[in-house]
Amino acid sequence: MHINQKIRILISEPWDFISYDGGNRLYGTICGFVKANAGDAYLFKTDKTIKYGEFDIDYLVLQKRNLDDINIIVNICYIDNETTEEFEQFDEIYKELKFIMIGRIESEYT
Repeated sequence: MHINQKIRILISEPWDFISYDGGNRLYGTICGFVKANAGDAYLFKTDKTIKYGEFDIDYLVLQKRNLDDINIIVNICYIDNETTEEFEQFDEIYKELKFIMIGRIESEYT
């Protein structure tokens, strides 16, 4: 994954997740990357705001669960809009993030 890459994520957990298009996919753009002690992290900007539980989501943090570059499974954490400004200090904000989903990077799209 790289900055400005548009990707689609298939959400596998929670199994009953439904996005704004009625499916279980998220669409958006990678807008940040940091190598951190807590692991490599990608900042993902959703194409549309997603309502999920108590959250209105514009940004998510993606962290790979495996080293496979073909079948990329990611932990997905909620990050509020204000905290995105501190994304470069990922090790400092890591414990404040809320793990909410698991997904698989399906593909790049246009």
